[in-house]
Amino acid sequence: MGFPSASSALEPEATLAAEAGGVAFRVGFARWLEGPADEGLPAMLLDSHRRLAALAPSGGSGTTRDGSPRARRRTPAG
Repeated sequence: MGFPSASSALEPEATLAAEAGGVAFRVGFARWLEGPADEGLPAMLLDSHRRLAALAPSGGSGTTRDGSPRARRRTPAG
C-alpha cells in the first residue's frame, strides 16, 4: 500500500490539508446533528475549523522534511 509517488514536494502537505479539512467537516457535521436545534451548520463547521487551526502553528511546523529548522522570513519594519 502506502502513498503513491509524489509528483511534487507539496503533495504530502496537500494530502494532509485535504484529510484534515475532511475530518474538520465530519466533526462539525456530527456536532450539528447532535447539538441544539438553534445552532446552524455553518457555525458548527466554522467552530470545528477554528479548533483544528488552533492545534497547529500558523505557517507550518517550523522544520523542514529532514528535521532541520526552517528559515524564518523577514518582515518589513514599519
